[in-house]
Amino acid sequence: MQLNKTDRNDARGLAQIVRTGWYREVAVKSVDSQLVRSMLTTRVQLVRMRVDLANQIRGVLKPFGLVAGKGGGRAFVERVRSLVAGGPLAPVAEVLLGRVCKLKTFRVCDPI
Repeated sequence: MQLNKTDRNDARGLAQIVRTGWYREVAVKSVDSQLVRSMLTTRVQLVRMRVDLANQIRGVLKPFGLVAGKGGGRAFVERVRSLVAGGPLAPVAEVLLGRVCKLKTFRVCDPI
């Protein structure tokens, strides 16, 4: 345990780690593997955003007694549009559905 954090003490600590065998070499990842990893991470984040938006839509509809049900995709968009058609929630739902459609392309995402 170091009492004072200084560059000299850090260097001694690192040297001790290497001497005792606690240090393990790590291979440098290739640019291709970093690109694949970043694409996968971005996809996971976009899917999470889409699910959050769908849950937000469900939350907006629930106080009005409207239940969109489970699932997502095209059927979800159609259910929500049929539930809010002609009602006061139509503009709000349409804005949120528009964002969902931008995150995942649906064939039925044309405005009402």
